[in-house]
Amino acid sequence: MLERKRTNRTYSVMNKNTFILYNRNWLRSNRLLKAMRISAEKLKLMMASASKNLHIFKVKPNKNLT
Repeated sequence: MLERKRTNRTYSVMNKNTFILYNRNWLRSNRLLKAMRISAEKLKLMMASASKNLHIFKVKPNKNLT
């Protein structure tokens, strides 16, 4: 299976005092986020429009997949 280069891009989102780094490959392989059907773009949008009721996901990229 061909792997697209842009899927390896690591994103960072700043929400108040929380700094979040995540990798799209890691998100795809994460069972919890996969079950919740949250894509990297959707998560980024959620963080951008975060409210007090939103839970903050602290996700670290897996070095084995990068």
